[in-house]
Amino acid sequence: MPTRRLAHFLRARHDAACLARDLRVWETPDVVTWPEMLRRQFDSDRAAGRTTARWLDAGHGLIVWEQIVRRDVDLRSVLLPSGLGTSAQQSWELLHAYRIPVRVLHEDASPEVQSFGRWAVEFGRWLEQGGWLDPAQASLTVGAPTGGKPAEFVGFDRWTPAQAAFVARIRDQGARVTVRPVVTEDCTRDAQVVECNDFDAELETAARWAAQSLQERPDERLGLIVPELARMRARARRVLDRVLVPGAAFTGGPAPESTAYELAAARPLLDRPVVSAALGWLAACITPPELSAASMLLRGAHDGAAVSESHARAELDVALRRSGVPRAGLDYLARAAGAARRIWCER
Repeated sequence: MPTRRLAHFLRARHDAACLARDLRVWETPDVVTWPEMLRRQFDSDRAAGRTTARWLDAGHGLIVWEQIVRRDVDLRSVLLPSGLGTSAQQSWELLHAYRIPVRVLHEDASPEVQSFGRWAVEFGRWLEQGGWLDPAQASLTVGAPTGGKPAEFVGFDRWTPAQAAFVARIRDQGARVTVRPVVTEDCTRDAQVVECNDFDAELETAARWAAQSLQERPDERLGLIVPELARMRARARRVLDRVLVPGAAFTGGPAPESTAYELAAARPLLDRPVVSAALGWLAACITPPELSAASMLLRGAHDGAAVSESHARAELDVALRRSGVPRAGLDYLARAAGAARRIWCER
């Protein structure tokens, strides 16, 4: 499967088909994504003694890329080299997905490509010395699925050269392989073009079309393609809630994630309150936060003493706002809290 979402859909559709046949017990289909399949085949090869390599997790690989970038003396003037490590890792993955030799990078005169070429050579040397197998290279080395069961690839509307080469290789090794396009219910409807004034009007029109289609055919599955959904997630959700789940407008506050539809773009981890609070406290340990950030941390509800110290923290927050201190580090907060405690004890 290309994505976890499609894998989940196929499992759910298989279960629904079994229930429709009045079955009470059935074999769970073995549906995995492309990266999961490669990792499984690597584990199988290693257990059978066909390889002695070690699997390199993406997080471990990113650390290595960042170290390589930071050691590059030609990039000392770059302010944020950590971002280049992520870009380099993504470029490395694309390089192998389209089977582009590393040596061609040195033929490009642009300084960006030349820098990446140096990093790629150093990263490849590091992989070889440590006996690591990078996931980007796994499709070139892992063996065919074992166990005699046929392999079926579903939903790959566009194959990269590396994926196509892997499928051809395991076929040559005798594996039974079937390739099917994306599963669709009905692709025969004529396309229509509707012009709207702006992006919000497009969302509104698409949501109302979906609501009308679901009212006429409640069992129908629909998909709305929203460009840059990760960035437009909040706007898309507000429109869909208002049209598809009008009761969400009467909750008196932000509605929970609706079960009437599903957004393919997950919420950024930083938007989770507990994660935001944890990162805020960590940042406060390094640099004194601004008064507004310190106030938010004091009044937060995601640390162990938030409930028992809620009243005292509220009083300290008021005192900080009256003091007019632009930045309040943890040391300053501790001294202010100690002073307030002594005053309270004297009273």
